[in-house]
Amino acid sequence: MSSAMANNDINRSFDPSDGEDQVLDVFKRGRENGDPWGRANPRYIIDETGISKSNVEYHIRRLRDAGWIRKVARGLYEFVEDPREEETDDDSTTTPTT
Repeated sequence: MSSAMANNDINRSFDPSDGEDQVLDVFKRGRENGDPWGRANPRYIIDETGISKSNVEYHIRRLRDAGWIRKVARGLYEFVEDPREEETDDDSTTTPTT
């Protein structure tokens, strides 16, 4: 799947719950300091967040349906995109024109 096609599958109006934000945070850990990041399995998310198994599965399903994460193998998920970051990045990278 091309990245242009993947971007069309992102639900930009999806508003994640606090639990879904916690799950997203697990996927994003490590990217600021160059550590491996972006992939996780439900067990790891449960261990890192303390969220129950059923709630982790629910949050993963909602994030998958929104296109923010994707399933790469049985029990393994990968971060795709958090559209809220684009809005922040766009605002911070705008340079004034003269």
